Amino acid sequence: MKAYHNSVVLRNDGEDPSTLKLDLNAGITQPVTVRISSTQALASIFDLDEVATANPLITDSNGNYAFKANDNIYDIIVSEGTANEVKLEKVEIIEIQDPNLIINDLSQSYEFATMQELLDSVITFPDDKKASIAGYFAGVIGGGKFVWDASGDKTEHDGGLTIDPDVAFYTSGNQASVYTWYNGNTSPVGTGVWRRELSSTVIDDWYGILTGASYVFFDAFVNRKAYEKMINNTSQNDFTFASKDNDVWIVGSINGDVSNKTIRHLAGCHIKGRYDDPVNHPGLMQAGHMFGFVSYVDPYPEGNDPALTGLDVDNINYILDGKISTVYDASHSQPHNNNVFGFYDGADCSVTGEGGIEASDHNGVGFDGFGRNCKVDLAYIKNYDDRAVTMKGTAGVRDSATINIGKLSGATRNGTVSESIL
Repeated sequence: MKAYHNSVVLRNDGEDPSTLKLDLNAGITQPVTVRISSTQALASIFDLDEVATANPLITDSNGNYAFKANDNIYDIIVSEGTANEVKLEKVEIIEIQDPNLIINDLSQSYEFATMQELLDSVITFPDDKKASIAGYFAGVIGGGKFVWDASGDKTEHDGGLTIDPDVAFYTSGNQASVYTWYNGNTSPVGTGVWRRELSSTVIDDWYGILTGASYVFFDAFVNRKAYEKMINNTSQNDFTFASKDNDVWIVGSINGDVSNKTIRHLAGCHIKGRYDDPVNHPGLMQAGHMFGFVSYVDPYPEGNDPALTGLDVDNINYILDGKISTVYDASHSQPHNNNVFGFYDGADCSVTGEGGIEASDHNGVGFDGFGRNCKVDLAYIKNYDDRAVTMKGTAGVRDSATINIGKLSGATRNGTVSESIL
């Protein structure tokens, strides 16, 4: 409980007969009522020895009063209901807590403003301690709660769900620091990670997705790495692309080579991709698609034409209720070669939903190698430079596939092929 002290001074134009002085304090022996501000209920109050006392309490012969109360916001009213009523509203009475009590109390969450602030903390937390960040950056987007796992494997760091506090947050404009932030330290020392508390799906804002009305290389570079780490998390199989305060730009290819995943691309979220950026990052990973689901020898390839394992990628379901595009730019090292979606040797995979593809620098959805029992069912595909959909089968094998596009429009045929949808 916290003690509260104050005094009441009320004007009195009467004359003190012993001193013949005017303007006496009429605030002596006056009732002081303490109410809980939010409900106006009488508060439980205590004297300074923490013994329950009456409410209202009475000022002393000098107009002073004091009481203790539990942490809350109160209205303090002098002479309530009279012509002399004076009201102090929304008085916050809070006990200053010992920081060590907060740190070691597992029932309380230690609060940080941003991911950077969490990383900068030098506090030694006990195992299973909860902490929260208001936002990934300043603000409220990407915030959430974490639990400290003192024995956690630091190699699991991914910049979103599992955080090694020894990994430095990236520096704006420094591409190498982005790889470090999302991949983690090369040779981590010791144990201990923050693990994000999850509900039913993993949200892209938890990985620090950046948005903007126009293409900015560094932001698009960060987004590529963030999405790659997100969709390749082996402990989760349900992901949500929800960033919608502006467009989300990506440069290069994102590869997901872990089977049995569902990606929910929500309405209002528009993801746009550039093939590469030879000026800012020559040789940036590019395999002919923005979102690719291919089994590579290196699951996080950074060069062009990475080696294939020959294994299938199975049961990838991309639910597209928002918008997605790959955008042509004359600076690209290879024009018209960026599929929005690229699958290689995919089985039981699908791209479906009530949204669609706004534009494609190559094909809208491409199934290379083979597409066995795969499905494309979208409301529309627009402004594609080559083909809307390609679906390849296996030579000599009777494969099945389903393609249903509500509306095709704006085929430019600016690319290298001019065949029909298949």
